[in-house]
Amino acid sequence: MSKPANHDQEDISYYRKNYKYVDGRVHQITADGTIPVVCYKGMGGYCGLYCRGKFITLHRFIWLLCHGTVPKVIDHINGDTADNRIENLREVTHRENCQNKKCHREGNAPGVYATKTGYKTMIRINKTRIYLGEFGTEKEASTVYQTACDNIASFKNDIGAFLRLIQKESGITTRSLPKGYYWDKQLQLYITTICIHYKRVHLGIYAVEAHAAEASKQAKVLKKRYKKDPEGFLTEWKRLKSEVKATQSPIIPKIYQDSK
Repeated sequence: MSKPANHDQEDISYYRKNYKYVDGRVHQITADGTIPVVCYKGMGGYCGLYCRGKFITLHRFIWLLCHGTVPKVIDHINGDTADNRIENLREVTHRENCQNKKCHREGNAPGVYATKTGYKTMIRINKTRIYLGEFGTEKEASTVYQTACDNIASFKNDIGAFLRLIQKESGITTRSLPKGYYWDKQLQLYITTICIHYKRVHLGIYAVEAHAAEASKQAKVLKKRYKKDPEGFLTEWKRLKSEVKATQSPIIPKIYQDSK
């Protein structure tokens, strides 16, 4: 994909009158026939040509010659940006263009990322990044992501309602981290986190697994008072940690009881 140049109707008429497409190349029409146009490599590694004071990428120029218009996004089907045959070009959305990256053509599912405990998936809609959940298998995460793509039109800026719709349509339920903490191989320590209103909050780092587990347990009780306020939760958590700092306690004291 490349940033499109602006072309008015006069430009388009000039291009189609003076240039023609020939098997993945552009030829200029002259009185003696046609001659191949010299192309240059521009930003992003795309080849292009200068015409009427504008640098135009070759694949966009070829599309314009063949169809008379230039869409916002043109994708190279086989991923080879040097292969500008018209049969290798297609009009797509920005999301579809990203899904045709090399890593996805090699088998990696779009929108899915491997973690230490499973596979997470997320999607961006109208510049809003939505965390769809973490799943036990790549197939489950991919199914949820594809379901989200199919239901983008249903997103009305209500993340909770959108997630419930995706869960209903896919029939797959997200799962949390098994224990609320995980072992970091590089640090050789346990890292504790918790998810509050779709935001992952870092709780602390512990050398002993029992301490990480206890911190996670206490955080889940505290979470009930800050269900939709991750910033408020974090402020209270830091306050509690500062209160016990003088006692050298590795965890938050059990001052919160799970009330029914």
